[in-house]
Amino acid sequence: MRLYLYYNILIINLIERLRIIALHNRLLRLMCIGVLALFFISPIDARNLSTHYIVAFDQAIPLYRNEYLNPKILRTIDSVLERNDFKYGEDYISVVGYALENNPSMERFVRPYKDVKGNDILWKKYKYALSGNLNNWPNGQPILNLAEGSPSSMQSLAKPYIIMETKEKDDSMKIADRTMLLLVTDEKVNGPDDNYRQEWDRVKGISGSNLGNYSKIESGVFNTMRKFNEEYKFERINIKYWGGDREEIPLSPDKAYKIVPYEVVPVEKPSIHAVTDLPSPLPIQRVRGGFKVKTDASSINHKYKIKDIILRGKNGEILGRSENGSFDFVIPSNKISAGDTVDIQMSLLLKDGFYDSTIISPDNERYKSGMTNRQVVKLQDEAKVMGIFPLYDIFWWWFPNDVLYAVLIWDLIIVLIFVALIMYLIKRFSAYTPSSDKVSLGPVKSCLKIKK
Repeated sequence: MRLYLYYNILIINLIERLRIIALHNRLLRLMCIGVLALFFISPIDARNLSTHYIVAFDQAIPLYRNEYLNPKILRTIDSVLERNDFKYGEDYISVVGYALENNPSMERFVRPYKDVKGNDILWKKYKYALSGNLNNWPNGQPILNLAEGSPSSMQSLAKPYIIMETKEKDDSMKIADRTMLLLVTDEKVNGPDDNYRQEWDRVKGISGSNLGNYSKIESGVFNTMRKFNEEYKFERINIKYWGGDREEIPLSPDKAYKIVPYEVVPVEKPSIHAVTDLPSPLPIQRVRGGFKVKTDASSINHKYKIKDIILRGKNGEILGRSENGSFDFVIPSNKISAGDTVDIQMSLLLKDGFYDSTIISPDNERYKSGMTNRQVVKLQDEAKVMGIFPLYDIFWWWFPNDVLYAVLIWDLIIVLIFVALIMYLIKRFSAYTPSSDKVSLGPVKSCLKIKK
């Protein structure tokens, strides 16, 4: 605190000295204004990335049942969300539980919790803490069928099926730039390794398991896992908590029951020209008053849908925007000129069939390079008056959308003027008019005779 106050006093003294000097010097006055601007004007931030937080409770945790039932677990999750910049009312949150019953059903493997109003906690934008939406914990949890024996966590299958459970059933445009998974579990795997085939075989062999049902759904489960893993991967990340960044947050004295953070990311990093037919360079046509951009772009890969395309000028200002890939607008002449550098930024929606809610955006550092294309403004064979002079807006009086015809009219006018001028010069200087000193009259003989 003392260092902070000293820093502030130093800055104030510096500004005051510059102000006094600037009273006598106009240049220094401008410098003083610049110093003030550096301290009090902040740069414009990029768009805030939207985030979907998924909290997934492992419901097959017999050794840590007491920790799970304690409402303190919700307050811990609230604290984790807040310390990792969760934006209430803006970011999405989903809460699900997972456990595979002895009579296996993949429809019941992962299910959502219900809030105090009885609604599934899927893609909610709550304006207050999670603990306030799950009163009387653990009311609202998915109810397990324990009559046929204890369920299994089936950890190696859990993460993909958690993500698939949060997929919106309708085309509701609930989408996010990032998807964060907070797995609340002991991470115990029924097998020697996190291998879903091995764990599946181990669990279905447990006494009391419905072996026939396991065999019936096995191929479908394995096929789904294979395809999902071709689309997404789970990256372990660090999250902020007391004392700094943590790989995991313990919830039990032995630290085996914990919150494990992941980021769910697509396997593929697309680029603009790899997945769409947006022309390069962007077709720019000179028209009266500016430059016309007209094109229709669409996805050439069925997994991706164009969300928007933004054209930015050399200073980052937005010159044009399209929300469906169709461009048809005019950039004013004072905003851009030939030789300027412009950025094309595209955002995509990943429609993979499993989650369908991922935004591929240049605002996300992970995709910035692929979703941004920089090019120099080049006019394709721009017509010029007499092939030499560009047609400036002040002289563009006709055919506002066709520079060729506008130039041809001027060419015709100039040619006619030139022809008229030539004809005038010919008429003016071709007639011979001798000067008076070169003209004389000889003796004139009278044809009249005078009688005497």
